[in-house]
Amino acid sequence: MIRILIVVVASASALIPAKSKAIEASFPCVSLAEYGYNDDMPFPSSVAAPQRIATVVYQDYNSRYVSSLVSWSSISSQLMAGFRRTGFEFEVIFYNYDDAISLGFGAAYILDAGGSWRCDIPNCYLDTQLGGAKNSYGEYQEVNIAIGSFDVSSSTGTPLTPYRLYGYGTRGTTGRSNFSLMKLNYQTAAQGIPGVPSNLNMLRCSNSSDHSQLRFEQRVFVPICIQNFNIEFSPTLAIGWKNCDPGFVL
Repeated sequence: MIRILIVVVASASALIPAKSKAIEASFPCVSLAEYGYNDDMPFPSSVAAPQRIATVVYQDYNSRYVSSLVSWSSISSQLMAGFRRTGFEFEVIFYNYDDAISLGFGAAYILDAGGSWRCDIPNCYLDTQLGGAKNSYGEYQEVNIAIGSFDVSSSTGTPLTPYRLYGYGTRGTTGRSNFSLMKLNYQTAAQGIPGVPSNLNMLRCSNSSDHSQLRFEQRVFVPICIQNFNIEFSPTLAIGWKNCDPGFVL
């Protein structure tokens, strides 16, 4: 069995300074607007996010990697199926600001998605991080490894199967640190130009709020395997999250 490593920093009570959020393209998705959602009353992505998640960020003899199992409830999958040409992005994000090492958070464990990747989510794509703010090393301040779907609607795409465990994994470029602070985010996205299935054409829905499934403030460090639906409990992790064996996800 592979040993699970949890890094606990001495300055766990220190507050993370406020950071500027990178500008990213967005627009009020037509499919969401038809249901009455707008920038002032956004659609809550939390109700469409996967309910079961297992994510591992680790290293084997080949490289460092990110791998996840995710599952949606019947309510969330049916809700997404009702929005035409609408998809999502599930993001694993590493803290990589200039103060990362001095705060004890470590620089980003992975710098980008590089090499092979796999995914069995309908209409799946591996996102390319573009346009975010960078640190003094020329690296992204928040390194974002994101998997998404072009379309999980029932009218124009392929809907999610309720309670099925979908999996994805991608190799990554090794970062400057052997541990890193991590967060998980989920956001609703849609095709900017209808009918063009490209990751560069997937834009964040401005009339949908992001869902922070795990925040930097919860102090979860990689390398780790973390999940919210198994039985092994660790009091060192955030409430609602548990350790898992990396082999469980791969």
